[in-house]
Order: sequence, then structure tokens, then C-alpha cells
Amino acid sequence: MQQTFVKFTLPAGTYIHANEMREAVAKGLDGQMFQSKPGLFNYLTETKTNCNRPENRFIGGLGWVGFVSDNDPLMTTQVVAPAISFLMGKGFSPDTRVGEKDKRAVLTDEPNVYRLTGLVDQRDKRRESETGVVESAADLVKRHVIAMFEVAFDKGVIDSPFTDDDLNIMVLESRRSGESVKFRNGGQKAVAKVRATFAMQVRLEGIWQAGHLQSRGYGLVYSVNKGKYTQCPI
Repeated sequence: MQQTFVKFTLPAGTYIHANEMREAVAKGLDGQMFQSKPGLFNYLTETKTNCNRPENRFIGGLGWVGFVSDNDPLMTTQVVAPAISFLMGKGFSPDTRVGEKDKRAVLTDEPNVYRLTGLVDQRDKRRESETGVVESAADLVKRHVIAMFEVAFDKGVIDSPFTDDDLNIMVLESRRSGESVKFRNGGQKAVAKVRATFAMQVRLEGIWQAGHLQSRGYGLVYSVNKGKYTQCPI
């Protein structure tokens, strides 16, 4: 799969959440490209979200923020101008880079270490209270990483499904917290948020995310090299 991205590099130590830029870009496009907004922002209509894994996603981390589109370069070009306007309004003159990545996953003999930043699970609190079962952070990570590869197979990123034995996921450390997320209709929902480091026998290339609310930048997967330095995916 060919991914197109734009990355805005910010001053060292600066953090802007990807969803903040997503909202700013939406305001910047009002009345200009209305017909493109549902797909760009993961909406089926102006009020109904698309529950499938989004192809267009705002992403970011410490010192950078950006946008990635799977298979649609035109989406990326629409983001650049309003994003730069938003960042300049905050006093930044970002270094801007537009590029492409091949999204791939290759099974390996040795484990590869990754870090998940802010994986979100839109848990059903009523179901949890009825069953008395609350998934551990490690179980959440495994479930969503497995689902990530199921989606990759459905979209043709990998040629055949990966089994649990193929992946051999080992959660090395994880931390779960609760968070309240606001939606466009004014509603809010409690979600579980997990940060984790895990290993699996897969080498990832390109930009990968796991969990829910990916269009807002949650669940970005970083590779960790042997020196334990986290490597930015773009």
C-alpha cells in the first residue's frame, strides 16, 4: 500500500495534539472543499462517523504533527495550506515535508520492539459493569494489534493472515488510564487509553496505528531500535 503524508516539524519539545490540528483544518476548509470533508475527517455524512478503520488520519508526536492518507494523495494536498495557517497562527514556521511511504509488514525470526502511544479502546462501561470483566492493558494491546493485522489483510497490505503464533506478541510494559473524549455532536464517551511497549516477530514499514479514534492521531506505532531510542514513523 502506498501512503502519502505531510509532516510539519516543530521546535524541539513542542507538542500539539493531532486532533487539535484536525479541528483547525476542518475550520479552515469550511465553505471551500465541503464535498471532500466526510472522507477527509472520517465522516459518512456531516453528522455520522465512519466506524471502519479510517484511510485519512491526523498524526503527531513530540516536535512534529502531520497527516497520512492511504491511497489518496489528493487528500494530503488539501491539508497543507490550512495546517500551515494554523501553525503560523500559533507562532510557528514549520519545516514542511510531503512524501510517500510503502506500508508493509514482514514476518521475522527475531522479535522487533515497538511502542504504542495512546492506544484508545472505546469500551462499553455498562458491559463491563454487567460482566465484571475489565481487560488488562496487556490484553487490550494484544487484541488491537491482532485487529490491526486483520485490517491490513482485508486491505491487501499483507497477502495472508498472520496467526497468533506468527506474531508472538509479548507486552513488555503497559499502562492503562481513563479518558473522556468529546464528539462533534456535543456528546462525550469514556474510553480506555493505553501506552505500551511490546515485541512481535514482524517488521513494520510505513505508518501504522492500532485501536480506535485513529483519525484523531491515537494509537500510533513507533519502532524502538536496539539502543532503546524511539524512531519516528515519518
